[in-house]
Amino acid sequence: MGLDTTAQKVFDAITARLQVVSDERIKRKLQEGGKVSGYWGTAPTGRPHVGYMVPMVKIAECVAAGCEVSIYLGDSYAYLVNYDVSQKIVAYRTQYYRFLIAAILRAIGVDMSKITFVVESTYTSTPPFCNDQARMLVHSSQEEIKMVGLEVTTAHMMSPLLCPVYQALSEVYIGGEFQLGGEDQLGMYAYADKVLPRVGYEPVSHLANVIIPGLHKGKMSSSALGATKIEWLDSPDTVKKNLEGISWAELDGPAARFVLPMLQHCLFPLYHLGALGSEKITAQLVDGSTKDYTTYEELERDLQAGHLGFETLQPTFIAFINQVLSPIRAEYATNQEWKLAEKLAYSD
Repeated sequence: MGLDTTAQKVFDAITARLQVVSDERIKRKLQEGGKVSGYWGTAPTGRPHVGYMVPMVKIAECVAAGCEVSIYLGDSYAYLVNYDVSQKIVAYRTQYYRFLIAAILRAIGVDMSKITFVVESTYTSTPPFCNDQARMLVHSSQEEIKMVGLEVTTAHMMSPLLCPVYQALSEVYIGGEFQLGGEDQLGMYAYADKVLPRVGYEPVSHLANVIIPGLHKGKMSSSALGATKIEWLDSPDTVKKNLEGISWAELDGPAARFVLPMLQHCLFPLYHLGALGSEKITAQLVDGSTKDYTTYEELERDLQAGHLGFETLQPTFIAFINQVLSPIRAEYATNQEWKLAEKLAYSD
């Protein structure tokens, strides 16, 4: 049975611009006439970067479509995968992430009454979880664990090998109809799809967003050097310096690989959500005239046709990043608990 018009609009809002790995749980809930809920998870390790804006914008779209979304702070996962960092530091980083993510969501206009934060360690020491973890391990081969990729593939310590089990069980202990994650989570999704049914659980639907490249090469990473990324608390001058410090001359160059996905997955969706106020997305064409854009596809067509020079997007893009970051910086400046959490979490 298909979806009615209203349900299809909700489904389309949830899945727009995502890789839909599976969608059965979402469609079933919509067919039943219920409200869809889901979650996005992150492990509190290094300082988050603006690549996180992609899932934050998707969360904003889901909330606007009537969903409730949980933010899964995987502190137990972070401790297992960053085994050279103490549990105390992981706890401070979890606080830092919670302050930052809440500020980001407020900055892009998300109704925070639809957001719930779940700290993983609140349930990972409970008897039901410990029993489920043991059952998952009994039904998992070493090959299945290592096939998820990420840190698990190259792990020489035992602890990272438990991470796929923890993430798979988050689907049981957080619940909802879907899990949102980056495209680097596809191995984790495959593991959950394969092993959860063996212990009597149904996996949630799995959705994957694009991973934003770094300013120079590779994906933008929380653990990478500052010049390779934009961080949420960077000053306007730092944002400008880092973005002007890469080549904007080619459509396949470093700036384009970072900027175009950010325009497609963040700037234009925020514009359509009304999160940018009265600001328009304006660029100067090669003939000297200016043009307002309402869709990414239109902008991309003009770039490919040579009507719009990519380098002319630089001031618009820098202004956009700083517009989003401005209320986050302001909130940080007045929040002493957040500042203390940062100091204790990242003493370097």
